[in-house]
Amino acid sequence: MTRLNLTHEQVRSRLLKFPSIHQDKREAVAQSVIHLSEMDDWYPDALRRELRKLQSKGLLNEAERHLIEKEFFPEHAW
Repeated sequence: MTRLNLTHEQVRSRLLKFPSIHQDKREAVAQSVIHLSEMDDWYPDALRRELRKLQSKGLLNEAERHLIEKEFFPEHAW
Protein backbone atom coordinates (compact mmCIF):
# COMPACT_ATOMS: atom_id res chain seq x y z
CA MET A 1 0.00 0.00 0.00
CA THR A 2 1.19 3.50 -0.80
CA ARG A 3 2.38 5.56 2.15
CA LEU A 4 3.97 9.00 2.39
CA ASN A 5 6.23 10.48 4.99
CA LEU A 6 6.39 14.27 4.79
CA THR A 7 7.52 17.00 7.14
CA HIS A 8 5.13 19.72 8.24
CA GLU A 9 6.83 22.15 5.86
CA GLN A 10 6.52 19.75 2.92
CA VAL A 11 2.81 19.31 3.59
CA ARG A 12 2.22 23.06 3.68
CA SER A 13 4.38 23.57 0.59
CA ARG A 14 2.31 21.11 -1.41
CA LEU A 15 -0.89 22.83 -0.37
CA LEU A 16 0.42 26.22 -1.51
CA LYS A 17 0.09 24.92 -5.08
CA PHE A 18 -3.63 25.65 -4.78
CA PRO A 19 -4.06 29.43 -4.59
CA SER A 20 -7.79 29.01 -5.25
CA ILE A 21 -8.13 27.29 -1.87
CA HIS A 22 -8.18 29.94 0.83
CA GLN A 23 -5.44 29.97 3.44
CA ASP A 24 -7.77 28.98 6.30
CA LYS A 25 -8.89 25.92 4.33
CA ARG A 26 -5.31 25.00 3.45
CA GLU A 27 -4.34 25.26 7.10
CA ALA A 28 -7.23 22.99 8.16
CA VAL A 29 -6.11 20.44 5.58
CA ALA A 30 -2.48 20.78 6.67
CA GLN A 31 -3.43 20.14 10.30
CA SER A 32 -5.37 17.01 9.30
CA VAL A 33 -2.51 15.71 7.16
CA ILE A 34 0.05 16.44 9.87
CA HIS A 35 -2.14 14.66 12.41
CA LEU A 36 -2.31 11.60 10.13
CA SER A 37 1.44 11.66 9.72
CA GLU A 38 2.04 11.86 13.45
CA MET A 39 -0.33 8.92 14.02
CA ASP A 40 1.54 6.99 11.31
CA ASP A 41 -1.79 6.68 9.46
CA TRP A 42 -0.63 8.40 6.31
CA TYR A 43 -2.34 6.30 3.65
CA PRO A 44 -4.68 7.17 0.76
CA ASP A 45 -7.84 5.95 2.50
CA ALA A 46 -7.00 7.79 5.71
CA LEU A 47 -6.39 11.03 3.80
CA ARG A 48 -9.65 10.62 1.94
CA ARG A 49 -11.53 9.99 5.20
CA GLU A 50 -10.11 13.15 6.80
CA LEU A 51 -10.76 15.28 3.73
CA ARG A 52 -14.35 14.05 3.63
CA LYS A 53 -14.75 15.15 7.24
CA LEU A 54 -13.58 18.63 6.26
CA GLN A 55 -15.92 18.54 3.27
CA SER A 56 -18.89 17.59 5.46
CA LYS A 57 -18.07 20.58 7.71
CA GLY A 58 -18.20 22.85 4.66
CA LEU A 59 -14.48 23.63 4.72
CA LEU A 60 -13.82 22.00 1.34
CA ASN A 61 -15.91 21.36 -1.71
CA GLU A 62 -15.67 18.16 -3.72
CA ALA A 63 -13.42 19.66 -6.40
CA GLU A 64 -10.96 20.94 -3.78
CA ARG A 65 -10.97 17.56 -2.05
CA HIS A 66 -10.13 15.80 -5.31
CA LEU A 67 -7.30 18.24 -6.07
CA ILE A 68 -5.75 17.61 -2.68
CA GLU A 69 -6.15 13.84 -2.95
CA LYS A 70 -4.47 13.91 -6.35
CA GLU A 71 -1.60 16.05 -5.05
CA PHE A 72 -0.65 13.67 -2.25
CA PHE A 73 -1.59 10.35 -3.86
CA PRO A 74 -1.81 10.81 -7.65
CA GLU A 75 -2.04 7.09 -8.31
CA HIS A 76 -5.03 6.87 -5.95
CA ALA A 77 -6.94 9.96 -7.08
CA TRP A 78 -10.66 9.36 -7.08
